Amino acid sequence: PEGMGRKVSGTFTLPLFLEGDGAPGSEMTYNEEETAPKATGKDLEAGFTCMLTNAQLGNELGGKARAVVYGHGLLGSRNEVAGNDLGVNAASGNQMYCATDWLGMSEGDIAYAIEALGDLSKFPAMADRMQQGILAQLVLARALIDPRSFPQLSQFHNTAGEVSYFTDEVYFDGNSQGGIMGGAATAVATDWKRATLGVPGMNYSTLLQRSTDWTTYAQVMDPAYPSDADRQLIFGLLQMLWDRGETGGYVQHLTDDPYPKTPKHQVIFEVAFGDHQVAPVTVENMARTLDIPYHQPALAEDRDPREEPLWDLDPIANYPADGSALFYWDSGAVAPPPGNINPTMGETWNDTCGDLSEDEVDADPACADPHEDPRRAIGFVSQKQAFFETGTIIDPCGGEPCRAEPTG
Repeated sequence: PEGMGRKVSGTFTLPLFLEGDGAPGSEMTYNEEETAPKATGKDLEAGFTCMLTNAQLGNELGGKARAVVYGHGLLGSRNEVAGNDLGVNAASGNQMYCATDWLGMSEGDIAYAIEALGDLSKFPAMADRMQQGILAQLVLARALIDPRSFPQLSQFHNTAGEVSYFTDEVYFDGNSQGGIMGGAATAVATDWKRATLGVPGMNYSTLLQRSTDWTTYAQVMDPAYPSDADRQLIFGLLQMLWDRGETGGYVQHLTDDPYPKTPKHQVIFEVAFGDHQVAPVTVENMARTLDIPYHQPALAEDRDPREEPLWDLDPIANYPADGSALFYWDSGAVAPPPGNINPTMGETWNDTCGDLSEDEVDADPACADPHEDPRRAIGFVSQKQAFFETGTIIDPCGGEPCRAEPTG
């Protein structure tokens, strides 16, 4: 990507808490009382990819970069960090993005995930591996700042032979699945205190049927569990397992009420209005749980058809703001429908977009999925840079509703 000067890939090791070699399908090992996970004494080798900017390498003006751990999207991989849009935005703020696969919900887990959807007795192993995946994010962050690790490698040095990034602090940025599971990782993180969670949510049991992504995976689960009533019960039961690996199980300790020996954290929730993949109602629940205020006006008048949008939430009083915040970004998508369905099943979307071809849908802001629009918004990029550098939250929208360009 433009502005990037070097790609560094390699492996690091972390303690293994799963049986065997920790591959998909491996279950957690526990102490004799079965009250806590137990390290097996083995190490797990995890891959990483870091993108270094021209500025931090000394090829352009800018100086040392800020190190950011990145959480990738649904069943993706660490290679998402090398994408063009993310790279250009990171370079503009002189941020060095590094990523590792989110074990349990990564590209390497797809085959087992499909198998588990057809036989849900296998699902507990997925939740177990997600916890190992959270640990991988934490160890990557520690490797970035520990002087015995990445800082001593020449690949991370500039043209003068010095460490090319600040090692006193690291940050987190995640999108989609990286926002959903990034909340869990942030809650237990000891090495980062600030996180931006893009198009996040919590409780997969609520998210699944409200997401267009579920359409594909439902084709596996529905024949195995054909009763609608049974499936609703199943989602609720699965959530009790899923809580171990996503924000729903950790949210109460995400910001101002941290776990013991863990710092308080600041987070910014960046939400796409009308998101087809991650239902915004779930991130609103996160904000209510934590008493996180929202940017006002959140949306243009009459954009949200609900009688009382953002009920029980307070607006941000003044800028620059401290603490945490929720921002809606509007790129013109049809408002999400009520009920447990995804936006393309809603009456308004079908009246507006139902007769259009796929290309026409992608070209129409009202019909296209706005899921990736916030992360590309210039205002969000500048807000994130200021947040990481100063810990304060700026208003990138000039007192107006935040708008993002539709990207189709």
